[in-house]
Amino acid sequence: MKGLNFSVTRPHSNLDMACAVESVVSKLPQTKGMEFRWKVRSMLEKSESSRPNMTTKELKAVKSLRLNKEIRILRADKGNCTVVLDESEYKDKLNTLLESGVYETLPKDPTAKVESKVQKLLSKYKTTLPTDLKHRLTPYHSKPPHLYGLPKIHKAGIPLRPIVSSIGCPCLALASFLRKILSPFAGKFDSFVKNSAHFVQLLKTVNLHSEDTLVSFDVVSLITNVPVDEVLHIIEKKLHDDVTLAERSVLQVGAIMELLEVCLRTTYFQVDDKFFQQKDGMAMGNSLSPIVSNIFMEHSEKLALD
Repeated sequence: MKGLNFSVTRPHSNLDMACAVESVVSKLPQTKGMEFRWKVRSMLEKSESSRPNMTTKELKAVKSLRLNKEIRILRADKGNCTVVLDESEYKDKLNTLLESGVYETLPKDPTAKVESKVQKLLSKYKTTLPTDLKHRLTPYHSKPPHLYGLPKIHKAGIPLRPIVSSIGCPCLALASFLRKILSPFAGKFDSFVKNSAHFVQLLKTVNLHSEDTLVSFDVVSLITNVPVDEVLHIIEKKLHDDVTLAERSVLQVGAIMELLEVCLRTTYFQVDDKFFQQKDGMAMGNSLSPIVSNIFMEHSEKLALD
């Protein structure tokens, strides 16, 4: 049984390998460089061609599926299943999401504007940020985030869960950088459960009785419903109160908050040739969204219990 995680063996290219090696060897001293080239050449001469891990029929079937524009092959939102939908049905479900009132249409692609904003903010702190870090965080030739949907096969009517792919977008590297700064603020409550394995371990420490009942409360669309203004205030206070902040960031609280706000408020995306923006909350797919959502929920829990 082969699923979406199955990797097809690809034939290796000696030319690609040689080019990759040369880019590294050129930085070595001449003698060591020549020695390294000979070792790589010897290795390539002895290497055998990769054996395919799929039969001819399977390869033909995969090619046929790839070229079939009338279907959409997707990973299910939950359950580690593969779902095949008619392309027309997928588009209808996606349009239902876009017309739900959560999003608004944009007149044009805002990518260049967002990229410029991030660049200017990072330049503002160029004397504080190390040069190599500033270079890694600064976006160039950015692409707009793209929206796609994962089928919720456990729900009636199989609706789609909206996911925004942020690969190549202006805030990608910056969001990852900020996530590390915020990481100590989440998962500190006794009620925090990391995953099902962690939950099982917690249950082993609890004395259960036959009359006990397990209750689960689900926040509907948590990430897209987190109030950005409120969570920014929560995080700003946590940053000011954090005596260890300087150990993981050279930036002051004000600078972190400026950069964080840009990332959290960048909720636009592209579908086909149209552009949309989420009206409220944070984007599904933003690497900051899960940790910021946890910070908000833990803060809300503390207010409720105190």
